[in-house]
Amino acid sequence: METPQRPKKKFVLFWVLILIPVCIAAFFYVDSENRYYETFFYNLHSDYGYAFPKDSVSPVMLGKNGFEWPSVKTGTDTAFLKIAIRTDWTSLLFLPYVEIRYHNVVLKQYFEKTGRGIRYLNLSTLLNATPSLAEGEKLFIKGHHLSWDQSASEFYLFQNPEIKKAKILILAPHPDDAEIAAFGLYSDQDAYIVTLTAGEGGKSNYKRFFGNSTRQALFKGKIRAWDSIVIPFWGGISPLRCYNLGYFDETLSKMFQNPSRKISSPFVKTADLNTFRQYNVSDLLPKDPAQEPTWNNLVADLEHLLTKINPSIIVTPCPVTDGHSDHQYTTLALLEALERTPTVKGNLYFYTVHGAYASRWPFGTAKSAVSLPPFFSKLPFFEKIYSLHLPLAVYIRKYFAIDDMHDIRPVYYLNMQQATEAFPSLLQALYLHWKGVLTMRRWLRMDELFFVAPMEKASALREMFLKNLAPEH
Repeated sequence: METPQRPKKKFVLFWVLILIPVCIAAFFYVDSENRYYETFFYNLHSDYGYAFPKDSVSPVMLGKNGFEWPSVKTGTDTAFLKIAIRTDWTSLLFLPYVEIRYHNVVLKQYFEKTGRGIRYLNLSTLLNATPSLAEGEKLFIKGHHLSWDQSASEFYLFQNPEIKKAKILILAPHPDDAEIAAFGLYSDQDAYIVTLTAGEGGKSNYKRFFGNSTRQALFKGKIRAWDSIVIPFWGGISPLRCYNLGYFDETLSKMFQNPSRKISSPFVKTADLNTFRQYNVSDLLPKDPAQEPTWNNLVADLEHLLTKINPSIIVTPCPVTDGHSDHQYTTLALLEALERTPTVKGNLYFYTVHGAYASRWPFGTAKSAVSLPPFFSKLPFFEKIYSLHLPLAVYIRKYFAIDDMHDIRPVYYLNMQQATEAFPSLLQALYLHWKGVLTMRRWLRMDELFFVAPMEKASALREMFLKNLAPEH
């Protein structure tokens, strides 16, 4: 009997060379998918739930290929369409999205992989399309890796006050929040930007320059405080209209729990607010070398700013859709200050940076439409929604403003040896590009989204938010 011949070495080598990259690719695919789904903190088959005001609702019939444009009042600036989506199996591999084309406008909005249930299409850009959409005109929708229920649905239409006639106060919990959330809103307007903390915590971006964590945090807070004062100049806002209050990162909730107790920085090991407040060039607040980091002092600072600026629009985080505690307590401090300054009247514009139920939100690619963040309650925390579409020139300035924020730049994560020796220049360039894409994908959008409520409801909103703060993740 003949013994079977062993496979030739070349044949074995061929299959080894094929299987190794396949296994590596499979490993990275599974790992990336795990990381993707870990960013969602809800059942992806859940319906979003929002309490839309009744006067904003218009009925519409959503068909297989689209819908007919409803009657729209002159001055309407924001439009959302309720849609019940069903992703198909291809959404396991590709991001599902809806595409709408109308003359020179191409609108894309992305959804969660394997997502299902009620979602909302942001169609606000179409309100400024040329030629204008007429009532009854057919709009065609194309689904990619998804379909939708063909049934009676609802349009939500909103008309907001003219921004150019307003005095605007932007509240940012950390440096860069104002640029991410509202650069387009404050650009070239009668605006002031107040940042509550220096943002000295978080990742040790500058560790390679310093021997210990305290020194690196001090340096990080200094750089971020500078950034919060000067980078709004990209939007035409002078450093004289910007102020960093110098409170400490990740301390606002602790301050709230004991309003008269001073809370030191857990990163810089100091309770001296002038550690970072000293870099201001503005006189929006009087200098007080004895100021202590307490909740009572924070509310008093905001009360002083409200009285001095007297804004008609205040832009601040939304405590029920934003899951960062500093963001939530920034707004709670503002609402408490508003209760003490009843002469300040106008509207609150609530924004979301850190989605409470999906840290990946907003979904999809940069320049795609931003829809409402995942939310699952009929809580009546807003009366209107405002979706501001950025002109291309403003979008480009926003790009450079965010890029100028030192804390967002990835290069500082590399130590000197990695940057000069271990990484070939091509791999280093790919790494930095990847880090930049991850950041800009979420924060560089053509739209900025706000929930609008009147300042006169500050007390009721504060009570509502305290009972329904978004979960932290």
